[in-house]
Amino acid sequence: MIEIYTDGACSGNPGPGGYGLVILKDNNIIKWKKSEFCDNTTNNREEMKAIIEAFRLADFCFPGEDVFIYSDSAYCVNMINDWIWNWSKNGWKNSKKK
Repeated sequence: MIEIYTDGACSGNPGPGGYGLVILKDNNIIKWKKSEFCDNTTNNREEMKAIIEAFRLADFCFPGEDVFIYSDSAYCVNMINDWIWNWSKNGWKNSKKK
C-alpha cells in the first residue's frame, strides 16, 4: 500500500510559501518532495498543489496500486470527498448557475 502525506503553507495569506509531500510504502519513506519557493501564494493554493502533485506521482509511479492521500486541509478534503459530487451533478456550475 502507498500512502502520501501532503501539506502546504504560506507566511501571511497571501504571502511566500510552498508545499511538501512524503510517500511511504509499507511504512518506509520511499520519496519526499518539496516545491520551489512561491513568492505570493495562499495556504489553500499550496495545499491543493500538494494534492495535485500527489495524484500525479501516484498515477505515474504506482499504476494499479492502492494509494491513500492524506491532507490536513479541511477545504481540500471536503472538496474531494463531498463537494465534487454535487458540482458534477450540477454540470460544474455554482449556485448562481455560472
